[in-house]
Amino acid sequence: MSRIRLLTLLSIIVVVFLLSFDTHAAAGDSLTDAIKIEDGQEYSQAKDKYVYYEFVSSETSGYSVEFKNKDAYGSFNGFSSYFYLNGNKYASPRGGGTINTEIYLNKGDKLSICIQITDTTSESYDLECSVKKIEEVIMYVADPLYSADKTGTYTWDKENRVLYLQDYTARRICISAIYNAPIFDVEVNIKGNNVITDTYDAILFRAENVNVTFTGDGILNFPYDSFPSYVIDCKNGNCVIDGPTFIIETDDEAISVNPIAYGYDPKMIAADFPEDLENTCSFTMKSGTIDVTLRERNRFNYDTEERNHMYPYAVIAANGNVDISGGVIKVRFVEDTEGNNPAAMQSVIESDFKDINISNVIIAVDGNDKLNIPIAKAHVGNENIDPSVKTVDFYDFVLLSKDDFSIEYSETLKTGKEIKPLVKNTASLVEGTDYKVEYKNNIEVGVALVSIVGIGKCVGEVTLDFTIKENPNIQPTAVPTATQTPEASPTPDVSAVPSASPTPSGPSVRDQSDISPENPAKISDVEKTILNKKDEKDSIGSTFTLLKSKGTPKSKKSIKLSWAKVPGAEKYMIFGNKCGKKNKYKYITTVTGTSYTAKKLKKGTYYKYTIVAVRGDEAIATSKTIHVATDGGKKGNNTKVKLSKTKLTLKIGKSKTVKAKLKSKKKVSIHRKVAWESDNLTVAKVNSKGKITAVGKGTCYVYAYAQNGVASKIKVTVK
Repeated sequence: MSRIRLLTLLSIIVVVFLLSFDTHAAAGDSLTDAIKIEDGQEYSQAKDKYVYYEFVSSETSGYSVEFKNKDAYGSFNGFSSYFYLNGNKYASPRGGGTINTEIYLNKGDKLSICIQITDTTSESYDLECSVKKIEEVIMYVADPLYSADKTGTYTWDKENRVLYLQDYTARRICISAIYNAPIFDVEVNIKGNNVITDTYDAILFRAENVNVTFTGDGILNFPYDSFPSYVIDCKNGNCVIDGPTFIIETDDEAISVNPIAYGYDPKMIAADFPEDLENTCSFTMKSGTIDVTLRERNRFNYDTEERNHMYPYAVIAANGNVDISGGVIKVRFVEDTEGNNPAAMQSVIESDFKDINISNVIIAVDGNDKLNIPIAKAHVGNENIDPSVKTVDFYDFVLLSKDDFSIEYSETLKTGKEIKPLVKNTASLVEGTDYKVEYKNNIEVGVALVSIVGIGKCVGEVTLDFTIKENPNIQPTAVPTATQTPEASPTPDVSAVPSASPTPSGPSVRDQSDISPENPAKISDVEKTILNKKDEKDSIGSTFTLLKSKGTPKSKKSIKLSWAKVPGAEKYMIFGNKCGKKNKYKYITTVTGTSYTAKKLKKGTYYKYTIVAVRGDEAIATSKTIHVATDGGKKGNNTKVKLSKTKLTLKIGKSKTVKAKLKSKKKVSIHRKVAWESDNLTVAKVNSKGKITAVGKGTCYVYAYAQNGVASKIKVTVK
C-alpha cells in the first residue's frame, strides 16, 4: 500500500464531527451523520482504527446517544466503543445492530464518542449516529427480558418514583436511572408474597444509579434456582430496608451495595472510575427481615479429589457505611449433594471502606459450631456493635410479634400517678419468664409507651402506646411564690365568719377516670373525643351504672333509646351512626328528657349510640356504647341477661364469680361481650369475667349488661 493511499485512508477514518445543539437546533435537538467504511484489499491489514464524534450540550437534560450499523446483517461485529465525558473515559456494551446509551448532561458538557474498528473481514459498515433529548431520567423500571412470565401486580408511579409489588412473580427486576444523572430516591413498596425466579442471571434485583428504599410488610422471595451471586445488587446508590421480609437462597453475597457496575445494565458503565466517587454507597436497615440460606454448589472434582468452593463472603456487603438499627437477620447453611457445607464466611456484614454501626437487631445463625462467624467486619473503618446485640440459634428462638400483644385500653385520664394498663398476649407467653414489661412517660398528659422485651429464648422488643388525657378533676399543682414580710401585722376582723373547712372526701365510689357529677369533664373535650374515635370501643371515662342506657328496636326503621336520669343533668346529647369502624360518630341531637327515638334508619342494620349527660358546659356522665339492630333482618338483639346469682354476701377480701348468660330470639352479631360494673367500688369490685371481690363493709349493686344495654343486677352485701 502506498504512503499516500494510507494517509488518505487514515484521514477518512479519523474524522472528527463537532456537533452542538447551537448549530443543529433546527434539527430538533438531534444529530445524524454517516460514514461508510468498505473493506477490501486496501483495508485488509488495517486494525485498531477509530472514528470520533463529539457533542456539546446546550442545556441540562437527559440525552439518548445511538449508533446504528446498516449492513446486511445488522450486527456490530468488529466494533468496540468508548465514551469520554469531559475527559473521563467510560466503556459502553455493544448489542445487536445498535450501540446506544442514555446519559444526563449539564449545560456545556462535552461528550466524545469513539468507535473502534477491530474487524478485518470484507463487510460493509454504514454507521449512523444520533443524539436526542429525553425527559425521563429513570431509564427503566421493568423486568425487560422476561415480561411474558409476570404475574401479580406491578405498578410504577412515575411521578413519585414508587414501585409497588403485590403478589408479583417474575424472573428479574431492574431499576435504573440514566447514566450520570443526579442520584434519585426510589421506593419499592412490597405487599403480599412476591417471587423472583430467574434461572440464568446471577443478579435478580438490581437498583442502579438510584437510592432505593424497600418498604411495606410483604415478602420478596428469591428461590435457589440459578445459583445467584448478588441477589440484590445496588450500584451507585444507597440501600435502605424498612419493613419487608427478604427470603434469599444463594452461594455468595445476598445483598451488595457498591459504586461500580461490572458489565450488566445500565447501558453505560465505568471503565476508569474516578477515585473520588468510590466508597460512597451505604446500607441501612431499620426494620424487616433478611432470611438467607447459603448453599454450596456441588463442585467436587473426582479426578483430583478436591473441592472447588464458591465462597460465600457476606450476607450484606457495602462500600460505604453500614447502619443497622432494627430488624432480624437470619443465616442458615445447607449442605450440597455430597454433604459438604459452604466454605466459611468472613462475616455476616461487611464494609470495605467505612464504619459498621449495629444496634437493636437480632442476628440468628444455624447451630453449627464450625460456622461460628463474626457479626461484622469493617476492612478499613470501625466496627461499632452495641453490646446487647448477640447471635441466637437459628432453630431455637422466638421472635416477639406486635400482633401477639395488646393493652387493655388505648386512652385514659391523668391520675397524677403512674398508669400501667394490663398487657395481654395470645402467644401463650409468660411475663417474667418470656418477656418483661416496661412503662415510660406514663404519668403526665401525652402518649405513654409500653415496651415488651424478650427474655431467654424470646428475643426482640414490641412497643405499644396509649394516650393520657387531661383530667378536669385534677387541679395543676400551684407554684409557690416568694414569701413577703408584711410591714405591719393586720388586725383581725372580728366580724368575719371563717368558712367551714372542707370535709376530706373518702374513697371514691367510682374509678378515678370515670366521668361523673363529682368528676366532670369539659363537654367540648368529650364531644371531640367521641367524634374523633377510630374504633368501636367504649369512650374514655364512660360508665354504665350512671345512665344505664338501652336501645330497643321499634320498627324496621326506628330505634328507641332510653336512659336513667342523672342527678344535676340539664340535658342529654346523643351521638351515633351505623356500626363499623369506618363509620365515625355523628352528633344527632340534644334532648332534656330520658328517651329519644331515632327514625329513618335502614332495616336489619346495627347502629351504635353514646349518650352524654350535660350540666352547664360540663359532661357529668357518658354512657357505654350501645349496639342495637333495627327489625327486619336475620340478626337481632339480646333480650335478657340471666345470672347464676342475684344476691351475694361476702366477707372483706373474699371473692365469688357470677356467671351471666345472654338470651335472644335471633342470632346476634357480637360487637361487645357481656360486661360488668359495680356502682360502688368502696364496697365491691368486679372484673371482666364476673369475679366479684369484697372491698369494704356495705351494700352495692353489680351490673351485668349486654351490648344493647339490657342488664341484670346482683345485690352484694359485704360484712
